[in-house]
Amino acid sequence: MIAAITNSVTYLHADGSSPTGNATGSAVTSGPGGANGPNPLTLTYQIDATGRGVCDERAKQYGFLYVVSPNKFAWCRRATNRCRHLSSRASPTKLSC
Repeated sequence: MIAAITNSVTYLHADGSSPTGNATGSAVTSGPGGANGPNPLTLTYQIDATGRGVCDERAKQYGFLYVVSPNKFAWCRRATNRCRHLSSRASPTKLSC
């Protein structure tokens, strides 16, 4: 757990492949020492038939995700254990089960 982080903003763009795929983006965090980032992210994901999935970064677990609909998913980053909700607006690529 990263206790010093007070805010985190992450942008991800998934390629829409199912049940496995790739996502790229960036993350910016802030804490007592100020802002950190943007830090580039390159993730792989794998989603099972129930809509639950795992994201990995460089072969290490980065977080968990849950597909809510074809263009919305919720995820929890492993380092912080805080849930985030991400949504896509009219994106040509979609996560699916």
